Amino acid sequence: MVKEARTWIGTPYVLGQAVKGAGVDCARLIAECLIACKLAEPESVGLYGHDWFHHTTEERYLFYIMRHAALTIESIAYRSLMIEPGCIVAMKAARSKVVNHAGIVTAWPMVVHAIYDGVAEVDASRDPMWIGMKIEIFDPFAKICSAEKQTPQ
Repeated sequence: MVKEARTWIGTPYVLGQAVKGAGVDCARLIAECLIACKLAEPESVGLYGHDWFHHTTEERYLFYIMRHAALTIESIAYRSLMIEPGCIVAMKAARSKVVNHAGIVTAWPMVVHAIYDGVAEVDASRDPMWIGMKIEIFDPFAKICSAEKQTPQ
């Protein structure tokens, strides 16, 4: 996940797109990394506007992540959290009532995410968008591990 996420760095932010080097938004960045790592199947995310999260109480963004990853931590974005590389970190940005932004942890507190300047790797414990925000951490590999444990030998 980390290696794949870093290949998107520098891709411009373009709402509704998922073309490496040409354009991607934060939801599709997560989806494309999961798909590339064979942790999810390609699917239509649908169309939405820049302000979609102001007009809903439905956790659509969070629902997508939870289908492909297990919640492991709920906390505040501080430097000392024990978060594994490849995990997905999600939050409520821009005073949203629902989760509307996420990134991929490379080595906590470093996160690759798609923002209006484009895909970048930032220090979540210092970046104004992340610092002090309530976050939820999802491990996309936890679902695989729990499924393997439940499979009879």
